Amino acid sequence: MYFLWAMMLGWCLGVPSLLGQTPDPVALLERVKARHQLVHDFKAEVAIDVDVDFLRLPVKTAQVFYQQPDRWKFKAKGFLMLPKTGVQFSVAAYLKEPFSAFYVTSTAIDQVLVDVVKIIPLATAHELVLATLWIDRETALLRRIEVHTRSAGTYQVHFVYGDAPFGLPVQTAITFEINRTQLPLKYLGRFQIDPQKLGDKAQGTVTLTYTQFRVNEGIDEAVFRETDTSVSE
Repeated sequence: MYFLWAMMLGWCLGVPSLLGQTPDPVALLERVKARHQLVHDFKAEVAIDVDVDFLRLPVKTAQVFYQQPDRWKFKAKGFLMLPKTGVQFSVAAYLKEPFSAFYVTSTAIDQVLVDVVKIIPLATAHELVLATLWIDRETALLRRIEVHTRSAGTYQVHFVYGDAPFGLPVQTAITFEINRTQLPLKYLGRFQIDPQKLGDKAQGTVTLTYTQFRVNEGIDEAVFRETDTSVSE
């Protein structure tokens, strides 16, 4: 009887520690990375909707090309206005160099349980200062990221998923700060600028909606060597 009670007491004392066990952040990131590695390349049609306080721009259509580990190309007639960072949704961009990872908490986004992990590069001069990733616990898909950089400020990306192959997002919304002085002068004449909202800084959102994915069919290397026509903040 004493042995039985000892076993029950030991089990009861062990339950809280088991329930409160913190997930391994590196293991969570490896799950995300493994999911992304299923996509060697893709191309898709994309509609780009730019919403900036002092700018009025029509929705632009383009083609997007991706190739592992983190090569991206947008092609459109005329010019595109895209943030320099944030259009990528591969976790490889944040794991290129040695880093420390910390588990923060679990929460819900869009009624989905997610684990929150922070990444800090070990190199003090790294462009990335801090990245926070909200990772879908069931599917290992990214639901949201927030990134602090040295030269491009802070931006957030929210991911929406649908019926795209390999769990690719059907929409990404990138929120960032833009300074009007960051717009190249040669392009200012093409923008419809609202002078009443023109200030030193403004918040902007670029929403990219993807359709007609073609995945793992190979992409000609020449595509990535073509001249870029995008305007980056």
